Amino acid sequence: MAEIFQLSGSNINRVSVDILTFKASRSKNMALNVKKISTILKHDLPSIEDSLRSMKHQHDKNKNLLN
Repeated sequence: MAEIFQLSGSNINRVSVDILTFKASRSKNMALNVKKISTILKHDLPSIEDSLRSMKHQHDKNKNLLN
């Protein structure tokens, strides 16, 4: 995300879920499998990277409206 939005990654730290304390127990793998909905919709869903690039494009296009 930092790379796509051209931001510094200096404040981003990779950590393991093993060191985090959640009130409820959590699986280590919290990934979402979209294969079933993609099959039902007969449409591939965009990747995380593609979605972030789309957000960046929309941000760049609309930031001029705020000035």
